[in-house]
Amino acid sequence: MKEVLVLFRPRAVLVVIGIVLATAALLQILLVAKGVIIWVLIAAFLALALNPAVEWLQTHGFSRRGAAVGVTFLGAIGVIVAVGALFVPTLVDEVNNFINAVPDYVDDLTKGRGRLGFLERDYHIVERVREALSEGGATKILSSQLYGVKATDPWIFTGAALLLSLVAAAAGYIPARHAARVDPVNILRDE
Repeated sequence: MKEVLVLFRPRAVLVVIGIVLATAALLQILLVAKGVIIWVLIAAFLALALNPAVEWLQTHGFSRRGAAVGVTFLGAIGVIVAVGALFVPTLVDEVNNFINAVPDYVDDLTKGRGRLGFLERDYHIVERVREALSEGGATKILSSQLYGVKATDPWIFTGAALLLSLVAAAAGYIPARHAARVDPVNILRDE
């Protein structure tokens, strides 16, 4: 068998190394920013989901897209508030009832009786809860999901909300500005 010698140019090797490093850097950036990217995608989805309502409003009384976007946004917020007004009082009442019943549940649980007694008898849940609380509890779990962010950091969550609002505003404003530059006479003449 004949031996084959393959030569690579240094430039080709450097290009491959550069591509691998750029890919690794991009993947690291995506990993760090995954939470923000998810919220941006949710905002884009909502902008696309509300677009038919905006277009309908434009054809039925609101000639300017910005006004139609504003009315649609306020309508969506109104629907969310109405749904909240329907469910929040019931939810608050149920949570208050649960809070009032928690001492009885804990007493039954620690003594291994009642509906939840099997958790202590079979799984020794009281000891496991005490261990989890001594190790950090829910704050530790939330912190592990938020890379480099504290679970109680208000600046990060405020910034994410502002970024989502800016993306939603841009999703409405940029097409509206483009549409405002188009001469309707030329569009009608072309059809």
